Amino acid sequence: MSNNIIIQIPMPLIISIEDVGWWSGKNGSAFNQPYRTGMQRDHIPEDYTALAALGKGLDMRILAGFVLCEWDKTNLLRQVPSATWMADKWRVSEKNRDLKEKAAWIINKEKQKIEFGLHGVGHEFWTKGGMERSE
Repeated sequence: MSNNIIIQIPMPLIISIEDVGWWSGKNGSAFNQPYRTGMQRDHIPEDYTALAALGKGLDMRILAGFVLCEWDKTNLLRQVPSATWMADKWRVSEKNRDLKEKAAWIINKEKQKIEFGLHGVGHEFWTKGGMERSE
């Protein structure tokens, strides 16, 4: 250990956080629903504030890989039965509409620190009622 040694740790080129966009934290893979974050709570708009804070702290844009199905405002995914575990019975709950609006506002406001990426529509692929590990 000499005082003449300088160690530099480079910043990462990119930080990618996957499975962003869920509103339920519950991992449903054990009962033919998608793999989710596994958090013991529902997601909230402040989760996106935390992503922006991470980006600000590191002075970089965080790549957020979104799963989009729970953002479907018109239940359009009923027309794409393989996209979700509910197939043509797909229905997005109204309970989080105001939270989604707030989160969208945060994501837009913090677009210099949150890079929107597509990780999946329903995160898995359902065929004949069964989940496949691909989309």
